[in-house]
Amino acid sequence: MQIIVRQMNEFDIEDLLIIEKEAFFPLTIGTSFNIQLKNKYSKYMVAEKSYVKPIENSNHLLFKKTIKLCANLFGIIPLWLIKSPSPAREVLGYVGVWFQGDEAHISEIAVKVSYRGTGIGELLLISAMRVAINNGSLQMGLEARISNIIAQRLYEKYGFELNGVRKRYYSDNREDAVIMTTAMIHSKEYQAKFIALQERYLESGKSINIIL
Repeated sequence: MQIIVRQMNEFDIEDLLIIEKEAFFPLTIGTSFNIQLKNKYSKYMVAEKSYVKPIENSNHLLFKKTIKLCANLFGIIPLWLIKSPSPAREVLGYVGVWFQGDEAHISEIAVKVSYRGTGIGELLLISAMRVAINNGSLQMGLEARISNIIAQRLYEKYGFELNGVRKRYYSDNREDAVIMTTAMIHSKEYQAKFIALQERYLESGKSINIIL
């Protein structure tokens, strides 16, 4: 068993609505995931428990090492190695990325309560960064509750900096939101930082398996 991040599909929607409600209550967001599936200006990534098929090959050991190396370095496992979704699968969280001009904007990121503090949120953030880089976006941006210091520290770790405040942004309690943006994500400096952060994530005993 391992955790894989992949693009959202229609079979995820029921689980995502539950996670969204759990994460943002009492604020009602009600994301139209069906519409987002068809929106070419957004991409939603889902973290789930999944399984990899065993590989039968005369060079079995070498092939396994190659697959592991690809997964660890690039976060990619070939699609044909992944089993089809089964009733036993479990969706752990998701992240939404909207493309707005040269900026990729994280619209929401949510993790199932029972899996918070396990690194899933950071893995979803890594996947969002990869989505933005793959899209050719120049920067990333997001809003976070001014009281959500834990989330802000994670974003700061990945190069997001305070770039303003949206007054009374959240409708449930009129709380302010901090606006956070990155530097140019294709710069050599940012790319080096991003690679180092992913290596540190792997060194903590976690894995990065992302299918864009």
